[in-house]
Amino acid sequence: MANNKAYKTALKRIEDAYEANAEFIFLDSLELTEIPPEIGKLKYLKILWLKDNDLPHLPPEVCELTSLTDLDLYNNHLDELPEGIGSLKKLTNLSLAGNNLTKLPKGLFELKHLTILYLHNNRLTKVPQAIGQLGELRELFLSRNELVAVPAEIGKLSKLTHLEMSENNLEYLPRELANLENLTTLDLRKNPLPIAESILRQIKRPYLLQSVVSKGSF
Repeated sequence: MANNKAYKTALKRIEDAYEANAEFIFLDSLELTEIPPEIGKLKYLKILWLKDNDLPHLPPEVCELTSLTDLDLYNNHLDELPEGIGSLKKLTNLSLAGNNLTKLPKGLFELKHLTILYLHNNRLTKVPQAIGQLGELRELFLSRNELVAVPAEIGKLSKLTHLEMSENNLEYLPRELANLENLTTLDLRKNPLPIAESILRQIKRPYLLQSVVSKGSF
């Protein structure tokens, strides 16, 4: 246990939350390298913040918190996620930004109630076709990864209003982006996209060109 004080602080908060049948717990900014397994006892928990720690992995006990609606793992050292994350069926807000993820588990795409998904500042090289299964998504953040393309299935996210994919290596955009009729923000800055503007015109919302995408941005 690299940081015994942080662990004890987290354990005390978990014990207090258990006694209170708490619906939220904040374990952020503690320099945690591991999470006490007792967290699995918090069956009423809806909001769990674990951001700004040093976690290298997500323990299976977190995947037992099936009442969770909001899980924040921003700015840790995660390089993979357990398949069991698919058990968190009630999640609507999931932040995985600022980690070391190179791939996403199949279980992630079983979270059919997700409305906001933060994946920016990772090391992702591809977005699985299964992204199209997240039909409730309103906001998707993919900036500052290592993406060279996104799948056509992204065009199935009909409720999407906000899509950020800046600072990747995108050379291609699927024409299915034109299906995103509710899209109001599309950030493609700092990508080698020679056909970006023509794709945006197919979306038939030229004001997107005026907001976060402009000539000279790529």
